Amino acid sequence: MRSSFGLGSKERKTRSARGLISPAPDGLEPVIVCGMAESFNRRCVEPVGEHYEVLMERYWGVEETGEYLLEDEVDEQPEEEEKFDSLPRRTRKKNLEDLYEMLGLGHLRWLATSDQIRQAYRKKALLCHPDKSSDKDDTLFKAVNRAWSILGDDHKRRQYDSSEPFDDRIPNAGSIGSDREFYAVFGVVFKRNAKWSKRKPVPDLGNEQTPIDQVKSFYKFWSSFQSWRDFAYLNEYNVEEAENRQERRFMEKQNSLLQSRKLREESARVSRLVSLAYSLDPRIRAESQEAARKKEKRRKEKSEAANAEKERKSREQAAQEQERIQREEESRKRVKALEEKLRSILVNEEEEVKNQADTLISHKYLTEKTLNRLVESGNNDLERVIRTIRSEHSKMIRSKDPRFGRTQPGHQTAALGGKAADDQLSTAEWTQNELSLLVKALSLYPGGTVDRWKHVAAHLNHRRTEADIISRVKAMRLEMKSGARTNMSTYQKNSFGTTPKNSENSNKLANGSLGFATQQDGGRQAAATGPARSKDGAAAGQRNWTTADQAALEQALKKYSPLTPNRWDLIAQEVPGRTKLECIERFKYLVDIIKKKN
Repeated sequence: MRSSFGLGSKERKTRSARGLISPAPDGLEPVIVCGMAESFNRRCVEPVGEHYEVLMERYWGVEETGEYLLEDEVDEQPEEEEKFDSLPRRTRKKNLEDLYEMLGLGHLRWLATSDQIRQAYRKKALLCHPDKSSDKDDTLFKAVNRAWSILGDDHKRRQYDSSEPFDDRIPNAGSIGSDREFYAVFGVVFKRNAKWSKRKPVPDLGNEQTPIDQVKSFYKFWSSFQSWRDFAYLNEYNVEEAENRQERRFMEKQNSLLQSRKLREESARVSRLVSLAYSLDPRIRAESQEAARKKEKRRKEKSEAANAEKERKSREQAAQEQERIQREEESRKRVKALEEKLRSILVNEEEEVKNQADTLISHKYLTEKTLNRLVESGNNDLERVIRTIRSEHSKMIRSKDPRFGRTQPGHQTAALGGKAADDQLSTAEWTQNELSLLVKALSLYPGGTVDRWKHVAAHLNHRRTEADIISRVKAMRLEMKSGARTNMSTYQKNSFGTTPKNSENSNKLANGSLGFATQQDGGRQAAATGPARSKDGAAAGQRNWTTADQAALEQALKKYSPLTPNRWDLIAQEVPGRTKLECIERFKYLVDIIKKKN
């Protein structure tokens, strides 16, 4: 075999193992088969590299000194080199350290199973036994036993496999020019790194025909890759050389830190490989584009459906609005016709009734149903129509609706049908119930109360205007001053017409609430705010408190807080014509009123 390389006897000489390796002899051209899923292509390459060197060593034979031997020199070796014809011809020390080569498993190496290693060991042990050697040399036998002691133990075998040279390189993304190059390059890289996987079998990268589910399973497997790679061969310290326990622990700690760092680097390397492959995988890109296209399609469909629904609702709302407007227009026409008929019915009636009807019509107070009923009753029962108009007019005046009620000054004149309506209300007689409510309101809101007359009017449910109430109070004062012996309890009859039992107290309460004195108290003036008294019976104030005095007192109370020194002296100075004692009594009186209300 070696003679076929063209090395004749004239060229016998030794060549250094570290020197250049001669090119392939004439007639022997190295061939590499390339390509995938296509016809084979032949490419010529230069025979160089580590593997080519090992191949040459196998055929030429090498001494332990590291020199290549020619054919004749191999024949001249001592007899111990020729006594094992069945063994490989590589006999230098390096061969003895290659455990897989020692057992004849160099073609399988880490792929060899435990059964294959056991069978290979038994076979080599028989061939290399010293009993079969004339000089009883046990060198090879010991080497075979050493190989078995390491490869036969799973833990030691992992350490040995991890110490072998391994290509950790990750392909460059720029070197991938097409989909075929991706499968060719990364397929080899993943197969090479599958050596370190704890889980078996390891899925293959596949090709463009691989289903997307298998592709996702492949990347899921490698994303949670579990490696059995052991970096114990890189330990900085040999624990067996430790002289004591402390030194041993230190060595173990340093070795553990080194292995942990290497394991993190290995995990990061595999993660970078998987991430790069995932980003360049044409199947993943196609699937992502398809998912994005479907998502965009769903978004457009949803948007179109929403727009269609919006347009449908808009059309329905427009139709409903148009229908509503049409109904209102028809109703407005019917109401207008009924109003004209009602005016024609009342054309010969009193001016007051016509004014009330005009007020109701102008304010759109009467509904279509009411108008229809009035028009139907107009021909047969005119008196009923007039009563209904007056009743509706009264309801409109007393209504709390700001469009019709009396609470809004701007609507009073229109709601009452002009000045004539106001005059009518002002001249209306006060009922016994209204007088009773007035006296109670004057007692609840004494003189000096902010917006007193508004509160009194509200207490009467706005049945009377503020001007009416003030006029009535003035009239009651004149009656009391003129010496009339009117019993004020008359004004305090309840809604059932009964009179309170204590008439004297009622008179006093009414007199005080009105804010004037009677002849029965000897001409003494009571407080404008009523007969508020302290515990000892003394009057709260000797003089009437006007609205200006009350406002000045409130302003002074806000200005000077309770923590201000000489507070009441300062407050008395702020209220003209009032002493310190009067201010204090007035303040107590107001506090009592607030407590009673609460």
